[in-house]
Amino acid sequence: MDRVDESQINYDLIEDLLEFVLLKNGTTQALSPPEGVDISNGALLIFLPGVGEIKALSERLRSSRMFGDARWFTIVPLHSLLSSAEQRRAFEKPLNGRRNIILSTNIAETSVTIPDVVCGK
Repeated sequence: MDRVDESQINYDLIEDLLEFVLLKNGTTQALSPPEGVDISNGALLIFLPGVGEIKALSERLRSSRMFGDARWFTIVPLHSLLSSAEQRRAFEKPLNGRRNIILSTNIAETSVTIPDVVCGK
């Protein structure tokens, strides 16, 4: 951790954390959730400082062999520059078997509640 530059976003680390939270050996959950919390379904919410960082991570995840597969994951940006219709995508439940990965500015931290978020950082 001494070598981590906190002034720059480490996209490799974010992708590794997503993999750790969502997958173990490509098939099962890697973490034991708190009692009563089911993380096998629902959205994951990632806070980023701005629109540029959201676009960068969105492009990276969409081009990822693992997270870019639309059969399993939907990458959903959420920020104030999107239209209302585009912002509503974050509140829509994905089709069966898919997980939403929501990339948001702090708009979702204090002003909205996304009902199916099971993990956010």
